[in-house]
Amino acid sequence: MSTSFASSSWRPLLLCAASVTFVACAADGHTPVAGEQSALEPGAAPTTLCGAPVGQEGTLFRPGETSPPYKMHRVGNRTLTGQLSSYILWDAKTGTQVARGAGFAYGLTEERFVVGTLWSIEIRSAIDGSLVQSIDYPGGMNDGTRTTYYKGGLASDGSYLWLANIEGLRAWSLSGEPLISQTGDYTLAEPVAAPGELRVFGGPAGRDQVEILSPGKPPVLSAPVQPGDAFEGWFSDGESFVTTARTDAGPGQPPTIVRHTVYSKLGVAIGDAPLQWQGRDSERPDAQQMWGGDGHYFWMAGENGPSVQLNVFSIRAPAGLVEHYEYPSSGSMDSAIARAGRSVALMGDGFVDLVSFAGGQVQRQQVASLPRMPYELGKSTATSDEAGRWCISGWQGTLYCYDGASASPSGTFLGCGRPLSVASSTSGRFAAAFENGRVVIFDARETPKVVSVIEGVAADQMGFSRDGEYLGVETWRDVFHSKSAGASLFASVDGHRVGQWDEPYVSEFDVSNGARRIAFSSGDGARTQRVTDLAGTTYYTGESSLPIFLSPDGAHFARTESPKTTTAVIHIQADGAPVQQIPGTFAGWIDNERFLVQTYEGSPWPHYATSVIYNLRGEQLATPALPSPVIFPEQFSTYGAWLVNGEQLVNHNELFDLTTGALLKSYPDMTQGIAGNRRITTGGAFGDFLVGDL
Repeated sequence: MSTSFASSSWRPLLLCAASVTFVACAADGHTPVAGEQSALEPGAAPTTLCGAPVGQEGTLFRPGETSPPYKMHRVGNRTLTGQLSSYILWDAKTGTQVARGAGFAYGLTEERFVVGTLWSIEIRSAIDGSLVQSIDYPGGMNDGTRTTYYKGGLASDGSYLWLANIEGLRAWSLSGEPLISQTGDYTLAEPVAAPGELRVFGGPAGRDQVEILSPGKPPVLSAPVQPGDAFEGWFSDGESFVTTARTDAGPGQPPTIVRHTVYSKLGVAIGDAPLQWQGRDSERPDAQQMWGGDGHYFWMAGENGPSVQLNVFSIRAPAGLVEHYEYPSSGSMDSAIARAGRSVALMGDGFVDLVSFAGGQVQRQQVASLPRMPYELGKSTATSDEAGRWCISGWQGTLYCYDGASASPSGTFLGCGRPLSVASSTSGRFAAAFENGRVVIFDARETPKVVSVIEGVAADQMGFSRDGEYLGVETWRDVFHSKSAGASLFASVDGHRVGQWDEPYVSEFDVSNGARRIAFSSGDGARTQRVTDLAGTTYYTGESSLPIFLSPDGAHFARTESPKTTTAVIHIQADGAPVQQIPGTFAGWIDNERFLVQTYEGSPWPHYATSVIYNLRGEQLATPALPSPVIFPEQFSTYGAWLVNGEQLVNHNELFDLTTGALLKSYPDMTQGIAGNRRITTGGAFGDFLVGDL
């Protein structure tokens, strides 16, 4: 006898186009965060996504940065982001990817940006990314063994470029004119590029002094720091630096910090930094602590129990704590702190606080009502320019940029970041879920295009029906993945939601063609299997966390008892009525009549043995010699096996004949999905999603 779900766990959403709030994606690829599922007006599918064209030159889409940028600069309407060997120039107002290429991003001005490649420094236009001038590395500036030269940058006012290594230190104007040329080993030196002069601590001229270098002038050496003081870092204004003094605490014990001293650029002691700060951090610290200084202020930030805190101290009389900011943190992905020029950015659940030290005062700019994105303390990055325009990054590389000081911002997403999950179907549909709460559904066939966009979905794993008409999405309460929110079912043609299950921790979600049947397991602790439909009727329930496989038409389903063991048994059922029992572990339906079974042997640790194709009558049709076990990805397997026309199988990076198991082709890269007869992969320095023929 069938029963219905309780109303608290099942909410049918029988929506037609007229009842859905449609949100079209703007031409620049930016879509407002709606907070609820919405879709594109029919015919309004965007031709750009993530700030780049869709479906051009073998590319399905270009996500932009796929992890928090190693370097990020914002000046006016341009943002420059970069990893160790690649850069992207963005229009911060429209979200467009203006230019990208190989090289390390040194810095950005209103008119130019500078990158370092394997053999030269490139000065490029900040308008369109075109090459303005190339400066070859001087003799010894590149040993040919590294991708680019990392110790370098632009002056704080953008007036010159500097590079340093074991052979020397050099600086050029942005027109390519040589300004400074010093010989010696500068690999351990700590430069800061101020307007008109380069200040270098620990160079060959004095390991405990600051060397001040200016074009056309002899070097100036500061007074040495106190004996035993170890350099920690420069203040962001370049006028001061911090050292740490430690004493030996005895055998097997870490040294004891006894003093942090702040010095001026001329080596004059100004004051002490607080002792509760425990030492040096880098620009991308592994430790959950950051520090900085500007003018006569010193700040520390990091996790402290259930909160993230920022403390600002004065190092001049009256010295001591002058500001304290505290933000709740669940310890997951809902908060982060990052340097942002002469400011520090505190990113939280729907807000950003920008605490600036420019002008000799502590100024706090609070911006609320921001899109919700997950962050990662110590990895998420931020930047701001002198006008208070800033950008922040989520933990998967999505950027959000904002202009002005309004408390109700209107900003722009830059890129989409690395997808949290992807799914594909034999119909040619492909879906990608992003950290900003957006799910994009593509038609990946001959001319790839966007079919629909779903907003406000904190997606985990996803899976299509075989015909691609429905997309099941396992969801969370928010983008921070703080609590499971069950699963939702969407019509992929326009993105409207047709069903929602408010069960805890839904997984192994499967949907048949036409959404005739839906299967999943759920529960926090004890797990329950279910087969149901959009009306809420239950056709099967069982106590197990194992997947249930629906046939493409939904007329039958399969479940395995004791999978991947020598005693595994498959139960084939039709709406709960037994049809067949087959020995082995179920791997997936080939079509409505045929399915793949795999057996295991050995004790005490069974291993994969054989693959067999059966029909519903229990007859063996073939024994393909597949080299490894597979599972078809309707069960949310990101890297699994994909059917091709019911006759071939793609497993990871290999194409097999499904009947014989013969290897037909090997690919040089991993498969992300098979959409119809098109293979989706990722490639290159930017992690582009590529589409090509099998």
